[in-house]
Amino acid sequence: MGRNYTRVKGGHNPGKWAYRNKQNSGCRLMLVLIIGLFASLSFISCENNEEDEDLTQPSVPTLQISDICGIWVDSSNSLYYIAIYPSGKYTYCFNNRLIGSGRCSLSDNSLYLNDEYTYASDVVTINKSNNKLILYGSVTNTNFSKEYISGQFIYSSESLSPSIVGTRITSKGGLNYYYDNLNKEISFISDVIFQYVYTGRNKSTLQYKTITQYTWRYVYRKPYTYGVKLNNGDNVVEIYDFPFVYNPGWGALDFNLDDFIVEQ
Repeated sequence: MGRNYTRVKGGHNPGKWAYRNKQNSGCRLMLVLIIGLFASLSFISCENNEEDEDLTQPSVPTLQISDICGIWVDSSNSLYYIAIYPSGKYTYCFNNRLIGSGRCSLSDNSLYLNDEYTYASDVVTINKSNNKLILYGSVTNTNFSKEYISGQFIYSSESLSPSIVGTRITSKGGLNYYYDNLNKEISFISDVIFQYVYTGRNKSTLQYKTITQYTWRYVYRKPYTYGVKLNNGDNVVEIYDFPFVYNPGWGALDFNLDDFIVEQ
């Protein structure tokens, strides 16, 4: 009796299928672990780079008021200057048209100037290198117009000047063709105003009259008084050396205003 053989083609093998699934799962797990390890190493590397940058690039300290306190003199003309006080007060004469005084503050390299006479607020850029200051920017003059300034200033060993409010000198006498009983007075009325008043009695009418009167907006840097005549229009700085301001024993029977002028 003959046998019938049936060829099985592509028969199903459950064991082999389970083995392949297990092998694929292992590959996927390994891939996930590799990706996770790479990400961790990258994150650590970035952190290390940022820390290295912090260590190799220290922040540059910003200027403080204490760093620029004192008197700084224009390198091209010693009569011009800027003075910064520890209290935040300032005075300056930048050229033959610009004087100023008031309160200041410093932020990074910007010096904010709040003028006590014009009430203007100006900002100038300031840079310090050893014993030198470089300033540039626009400031308000006595006529309330803006002027651009730029200069290099050198540190001076001179002392900051005190207030001279209330200082005055009076002279009686002298000669005048039309007047007698003559009186001259220079007085510092406030931290920003000083006056010269010349009075006398008319020889004909016997009436007292103000012969000459001038009023200045001023700043003081011993021994110099820097003044701009008010209501004069030309806005020119006049520089005076008044000995009676810093020498209380100084006196004169008669004086002329022009005797004290240093530059006009």
